[in-house]
This record gives sequence, C-alpha cells and structure tokens, in this order.
Amino acid sequence: MKKWIALLLAAALCLILTACGDDKTEENPGTVQEQTTADSLQDTGTSSSAELTEQTVEITLDNWQDYFEFRPDVHVLKDSNNEIRGMQVIFKFFPKEAIAENIVDVGEDDERIVFDAQYIDPYACVFSYDLNTQKLTIGEYAEDSSTYSADDLLPSEDWSGTYDSIYNGAYFPTDGFRLNMYPLNKYDDCTVTDAIIESYGYAYSSVEITRIKGTVTILK
Repeated sequence: MKKWIALLLAAALCLILTACGDDKTEENPGTVQEQTTADSLQDTGTSSSAELTEQTVEITLDNWQDYFEFRPDVHVLKDSNNEIRGMQVIFKFFPKEAIAENIVDVGEDDERIVFDAQYIDPYACVFSYDLNTQKLTIGEYAEDSSTYSADDLLPSEDWSGTYDSIYNGAYFPTDGFRLNMYPLNKYDDCTVTDAIIESYGYAYSSVEITRIKGTVTILK
C-alpha cells in the first residue's frame, strides 16, 4: 500500500511541475511583445520630433508653379452701417496653400521676386461670390443681360508688365501680390441677393509668366 501511495505522489508532482513549465512558456511571448511595442513607440516619437529647417530656393520659369499660383481674389465691401455694398475682384499672385504657412521670406533687394506677366485674351463675364462658401464663380456674359456692353466691361489698357514684391501694391505673401491696380469687376454696381454677390466684369483666359527671378525661403 505504501508503495502505491508513493507512486501516486510522484505522478502528481510530475503533473504539477509540467503545468508550471507551461505557464512560464506562455508568459514570455507577452513580455517580448510588450517590449517590442514600447521600443516601436519610442522610435516613432524620435522621428516625429525632427525639426524643419530653412531652405532658400531660387525661383525660375521651370519651378515657380511649384510654389506660386495666379487666381482672382475677392474683397467684400461694406458701408458705414456694416452692410454689404459690393465686392472687388482683383487678380493676384499667391503662394500655394500647401507651402504658404512655411514661407519665411521672399527675398530682399536683388533677391526679391520680380517677373514679367502677360495677360492673354480678356473676356466679359459675370462674377458670382457665395458669402457662405467663399467660392467665386466666373459665369458666361450675355450681351442682352445687362445695360453694359462687352466693350464697357473689358479693360481699357493692357496691364501686362513687370511686377515685383516691393513696388507694386500688395501685402505679399500674406494677402497675395496684386497684378491689377484696379478691380476686374464693376465693384460699385453689384447686386446682393441672400448670400450671393454678383457683378459684371472681365476675366483673362490665362496669364503667362515670360520671365521671373528671385528667391523664397521656406521651412522643409
């Protein structure tokens, strides 16, 4: 009888030791996984904290469109009672939205932005500006749609010429670099219906840069 009891105790001890060994094996993968995850998070934090550095780029005919764009800009006009009385649509030279906040400097003296702009094929149109969405739409003009004729709306002179960031009126690069000294629309004769401002005026089929030089310093 004592012999059988001893054998049973020995078997039970073996089972207990085996179970302990299995528990220890299962704990290791979790520990390794937790350590790997912690290391990965530490590595990610190190790379994301890299600081941007200033880089000065020379602007040329080949690369200016990577940094700048031409587009109409709208200024809503209000009277002394803070009521809308019209708008100004002015053609401007802007830094592209993706890099605007990273521009440090547009150069001074001989390094400032200077370019020749050629306006191509002005045409009569209808400007429509949505105050809610701040979207400007350039619509088709019809001769019998207003008291204006196309000749009344088209510019009286060619505004093509040389522009630079010092001598032409603008607040470049924050508010754009003004290319026209006068608005593209009849800003003193607009209609305001609900949240839409409409005005007759003219637009350009395109604006071509024929020569450009200067530098821009940006954070990259």
